[in-house]
Order: sequence, then structure tokens, then C-alpha cells
Amino acid sequence: MQEITTVGFVEAQLLMISDLLLSNGLNSKIFIYDNQQRFKSEKHFISQNYELIHDISNRRNFVFGLTNPTGKIKMYEDLLLTPPQFINLFHKSSIISSYSTIGVGVIIEAMSYIGPKVTVGNFVTINRNSSIGHDNKINDFSTINPGVNIAGGVTVGRGSTIGIGTTIINDVNIGNNTIIGAGSLVTHDIPDNVIAYGTPCKVIRKNA
Repeated sequence: MQEITTVGFVEAQLLMISDLLLSNGLNSKIFIYDNQQRFKSEKHFISQNYELIHDISNRRNFVFGLTNPTGKIKMYEDLLLTPPQFINLFHKSSIISSYSTIGVGVIIEAMSYIGPKVTVGNFVTINRNSSIGHDNKINDFSTINPGVNIAGGVTVGRGSTIGIGTTIINDVNIGNNTIIGAGSLVTHDIPDNVIAYGTPCKVIRKNA
């Protein structure tokens, strides 16, 4: 029985992710981590649709998080684990260029596309039906929500969130710890530590 530690889940998320936690019929023990270094509950899931992108033959404990950037950062800091102890989960329907570079602790969900010369940092989540074009950089702890379309030459800063259905045009830089609201059209650079949304996207307020 493999053991996988998770963070930041509620029951609905666990139901959604039940198809994500296991590869090739491998049984797994799932612990729910509450950011206070206490394990509250455990569940067991089987999945045929996701691949664990690491050699797991000699390991029994794995850690990953599908939560917001703040939760992922706190998970990493609290557990004090080095990156090789984290796993990657890629849905088998995703398309990932062999010319891209993927970090650790990365989750890429169904029907997503990662183009050539893309750098995906550590602990990044790319949700379903998202397209990450060529020559992009998605920095550590960022979350790309479902249906996002990112053109070429874009940088998404550390710990930032791109909302559902957002489009980002070529050569735009999104700052660190920034939230882009759902359905936005981003046509120019967005600074650090802000919440921005709209068509075209504009800064609304600071992200405390």
C-alpha cells in the first residue's frame, strides 16, 4: 500500500480528485493534512487515468497538494521536505511537449496542453482544458485554473492564480502573488501582489 499525503482538501475536492491519486491500478493510502501537522482522516482511491511521474518502487510515502498557492507554500514549509519527495501527477490525456521543463510536485489535469520551451516550476497546478503556449514560464506554487489559454512568451509569477477561462496574450508578465479573476483578457503586464480582472484586465486592489 502506497501512502500519499495531501493538503488543503475538503470532501468535495476529495471526490473530484479520487480519479487522480493513483496510477496503473496501484492502491494508495490518502492522508488529509490540515496545515497543523495533524492527520485528520484517510481515504483510499484507485485510478487508471493519471500517471505518477517518479520512480515509486522503493517509496511508500508521497506528498502533493491541490490547493491554492498559499496552501501549497505552507504545506511545503510545514512538512520541511526536499523536492524529490514530492510526486508529479499527469493525466494521460494531457499533451506535454518533450521540449518543455517540468518541476516537482506538479499536477497537470485532463486535456491540458504544454507547448515547447515551456518551464513549469515546482508545485504548480494546471487544471483541465488549459493551454500553455510556447516559451512560457509558470513559476513555483502557481495555479492555472480550468480553461485558461496562455499565448507565447508569458511569465506567471510565483504563487499566482489565473482564474477560470482567462486568456493571456503574447509577452505579458504576471507578477508574484497575484490573482487574475475568471474570464479575464490580459493584454498588458500585471504587477506583484494585486487582484486584477476584466476585459481588458485591470488592477482592482492589493492582494494582502
